[in-house]
Amino acid sequence: MARRGSLSLCRTRGDSGVARNPVENPYCRILGIAVPDLASVKDHREANTYSLLIVALLERGEPMTLGEVAERFAEAGVASHERAHLSLTRCKPARAPLYRDGDRYALDVHDDDELGLWLFRLGLTPPRVLAPRPVREAPLRVHRHELEAERS
Repeated sequence: MARRGSLSLCRTRGDSGVARNPVENPYCRILGIAVPDLASVKDHREANTYSLLIVALLERGEPMTLGEVAERFAEAGVASHERAHLSLTRCKPARAPLYRDGDRYALDVHDDDELGLWLFRLGLTPPRVLAPRPVREAPLRVHRHELEAERS
């Protein structure tokens, strides 16, 4: 299911170039979004270390250590492995919608408030509000005496 605003930031082909299902990992399947591509999101105006950590977890679809995330950052061209690891440890990664389980960081896909806001800010989901309906103008009321005055 493609969603508005997510097409240019999501991956539809694997590293081998073979076409794949855009909703294939547990995180993205639960959220109903296409698997994002970290390399495409890294230059987004709202991207920072913490938000890119969220994208890396969405991309993988399972918990990761900060070392694994730093390696993925280096592969995507976000920063060198060392610099990425330092930034990741400083960004306070164990805050909503992320949580720490031992050395691994996981995504709370049921935290609609925090996660929904990050996904929207990064352009991975459309806004939750409906577009306003166009206002239909009321028909003009013309009184009979006004019509008679125009005819005379």
